[in-house]
Amino acid sequence: MVASLPEQETDLLALADPATCWTNGEWSKVDGVLQSPKRPGARLELPYSPPEEYRLMLIVEPLDSPHGVILGLRGGDHRFVSLFNFARGEVPLSAIENIDGRNVGNETTFAGQLFRKGQLSQVIVDVRTDSVAMSVDGRTIVNWKGNPERLSLSDYWDTPQKTALFLGAYDCRYRFHRITLETVSGTGRVLTGE
Repeated sequence: MVASLPEQETDLLALADPATCWTNGEWSKVDGVLQSPKRPGARLELPYSPPEEYRLMLIVEPLDSPHGVILGLRGGDHRFVSLFNFARGEVPLSAIENIDGRNVGNETTFAGQLFRKGQLSQVIVDVRTDSVAMSVDGRTIVNWKGNPERLSLSDYWDTPQKTALFLGAYDCRYRFHRITLETVSGTGRVLTGE
């Protein structure tokens, strides 16, 4: 018997249909598991606009040498990206993009390997009205406090629905085994073809 989700939790993986969602690259879904392609800038827009405060929880599995996994988020009226394990140079980097227009290398940058090929990892991002925290497998790697007006999304990662969440991968195939959103405050909504 599979336990049902708490009432305030939304199963975003169930909404992630590559046949109907906007995508960049060839995404697939088999037996309820979503898979990204191995290419730079791959993304899939989730048809969901998040509430004011929320916790996004994922179970991810890199199928190749781990490279960047991207979570397109929203804080207040501003979209931004949480980047995990971008393999630039010898040590992978993770960060919130963009803070005051600064990409990786800003004050949230964490250096260190987070994922292993073929191994499941739990990724959590907590978005509040004045903070963003990122953790992997129970270890907090970013705990930023600030005004969401400082956050922005680069044109490179943009998607059509300006209030929607999205997933991305950079030159690595990832399997997404779970994508859920827990409402902390406010109301989220499933987006239709607006």
